Amino acid sequence: MLNEKMLRRVRSLIAKAEATTFEAEAAAFMTKAQELITTHSLQDALHAHGNQEPSTVQMVDLVVDNPYRGRKAELLGAVGQANRCRVVIGQSHCTLIGYPIDIQATDLIFSSLLFQASAAMLREGKQIDARGVNRTKSFRNAFIAGFASRIGQRLVDADQRVTHEAEVQGSQSLVPVLRERSREIDRVLHDAFPSLRTTRTRISNANGWHAGQTAGNSANLAGSLTPLP
Repeated sequence: MLNEKMLRRVRSLIAKAEATTFEAEAAAFMTKAQELITTHSLQDALHAHGNQEPSTVQMVDLVVDNPYRGRKAELLGAVGQANRCRVVIGQSHCTLIGYPIDIQATDLIFSSLLFQASAAMLREGKQIDARGVNRTKSFRNAFIAGFASRIGQRLVDADQRVTHEAEVQGSQSLVPVLRERSREIDRVLHDAFPSLRTTRTRISNANGWHAGQTAGNSANLAGSLTPLP
């Protein structure tokens, strides 16, 4: 798990990102927060391997509320992927599968980004097309999907950068350790969900998608879990 000292550092960066009105500065604080989380996660993995600690892969259920539940789950999936977790979307809840430190990071970041997505989406207001048809629902649905896609890539980029730097600096055992942990997570996943399948979602509002991508470019990792209207 993230220790109290690390949590304080990450939350301090998050607070600074929220306080600034400059998008580039907010993005820099966000990136640093993700890099700190990744660094701590890698250290945790190497420590557990060096001490031959038994696998501690966990499954944690997280309720994702309507409206736009499916798109919110996509956001959770994007954050989970960047933090080495698997996310299974069920009928009533989502299941996070991973190591405790990565599950904690996923929950922390997802809660923040869901808050930000809500705020950014509401700022777009109602969406009426040229024929006078209310397109607000499809716009917001696509907005969250676009936000999830872009923010997920940003988090993956930050994670990969820190991981690569750790490898270059001499953590030669890091690659096999991460590979083994990934296999262990997949084993737990397949044991718990043997009939799991993937699905594709369709975007019906290009304007919403692009607006969500734009919002994802300037999001920081802060806030609390707030239902989208």
